[in-house]
Amino acid sequence: MATRMSVLVGGAVLMILMVIALRVWSQAANLSVNASKPEVAHLAVRSGAVALIALAQGVGLVWVVGRLYQRTLADDLLKLLSFGVCATAFVAAAALGVAAR
Repeated sequence: MATRMSVLVGGAVLMILMVIALRVWSQAANLSVNASKPEVAHLAVRSGAVALIALAQGVGLVWVVGRLYQRTLADDLLKLLSFGVCATAFVAAAALGVAAR
């Protein structure tokens, strides 16, 4: 029962994060109109969307795949890479956001 709930909650969180990320990606131009450097702000918003997508993949690997299948070295490497991409994209989004002021 706990595994089933974990998979359902993980899948729901994964889908919510993906929908938000895709919405942010598609609305990047509208979100960056009022910045002093809109092209840099546009990149910042899109980097944030990439970070959300990588976070969603990490959540999927931890909460969904990790509960259904036995853990292997490949799973751990994929989790590490996913969260590494997430962290890098968040840092890039923050740096670009500061630069867009």
